[in-house]
Amino acid sequence: MQLKHTVVNQLCTKGFNAALCKSKWQRIHNIPGGTHEYIEVLVSTKSRSKHVKFVVELGFQDEFKMAKACDEYNKLTDQLPEIYIGKTEHMNAVIRVVCDAAKKSAKERKIHLGPWRKRDFMEMKWRESKETKPFKEAGFLSVKWSGSLLLNTGILSYFIFHTSS
Repeated sequence: MQLKHTVVNQLCTKGFNAALCKSKWQRIHNIPGGTHEYIEVLVSTKSRSKHVKFVVELGFQDEFKMAKACDEYNKLTDQLPEIYIGKTEHMNAVIRVVCDAAKKSAKERKIHLGPWRKRDFMEMKWRESKETKPFKEAGFLSVKWSGSLLLNTGILSYFIFHTSS
């Protein structure tokens, strides 16, 4: 948790509009209740008329690791980024693919797939938070981005490219 606070502070220092968010949900049918902390970064578009919200998940790959998974599933999760930076809808597409693979792996290995490994639960982790610490007012920052990956953006690129080395 301390790391997330440090990252938010560094992002704000670099001029990003960043906030630490905590999603919290009650048990819904077969989805257990839970909480999850993640970082959101609000970026102005060039025209400044719109803001784009990015999710930053520092332990993204670890969210999907599974004991006794089949080799195919492990290869898939090894390809996930250690740190995810992108839009929620892009993340949900990844979650859908990985959770389907987890289900297939559990069936192949004849092991129970916990409800915390299922798509509905995983998506709850990054649902819009009601416990967001407010974004700081920051000046406009020009950002080059492609798909779900921010490039050449100071501290963000540092965390993307320097954590795995």
